[in-house]
Amino acid sequence: MAAREEVIKVTKIKETTAETGKESKLAEASSAEKTLPRGLACLADESGIGVVEIILILVILIGLVVIFKSQITAIVETIFEAITSGVSEVVE
Repeated sequence: MAAREEVIKVTKIKETTAETGKESKLAEASSAEKTLPRGLACLADESGIGVVEIILILVILIGLVVIFKSQITAIVETIFEAITSGVSEVVE
């Protein structure tokens, strides 16, 4: 009988937590806004992409640009030559 009562208590706690979960997140957000300056309140939010992930993505992108610098330069030069020749044809 005691085990059944414990299961009922745990179930009620889970239901209460699920119902008040949104309210507690709002309370946490408002307390973060109070303690941090106005522009930095978004940094207290732990959902979404973290700073470490963004830095890793930037490092990978910079590495790719360094590795393929000559190919990227050649492509950009070809595109600009095509644009310039196209403009000169339209103007004439």
